[in-house]
Amino acid sequence: MIGPIQYIGCLSVNTSMKSLDFQTRSLIAKESINRVCESAGLKTVDKKRRMDKRIAGMLADNPNMGKLLFLF
Repeated sequence: MIGPIQYIGCLSVNTSMKSLDFQTRSLIAKESINRVCESAGLKTVDKKRRMDKRIAGMLADNPNMGKLLFLF
């Protein structure tokens, strides 16, 4: 059974996810989750974690820790 789910934050992706292959989309999702959790204090910052420069360029610098906001 899954417990209550709480919104933590979001991180903007600066490129179209449709144009990316499955592996790249997965890497972006994992890195986004890591950054939001680190920013919220739910996970310690892992300075040894290596990140692909290409992936870093596709993500916003800072997560949005406020309420969910959709911009179309």
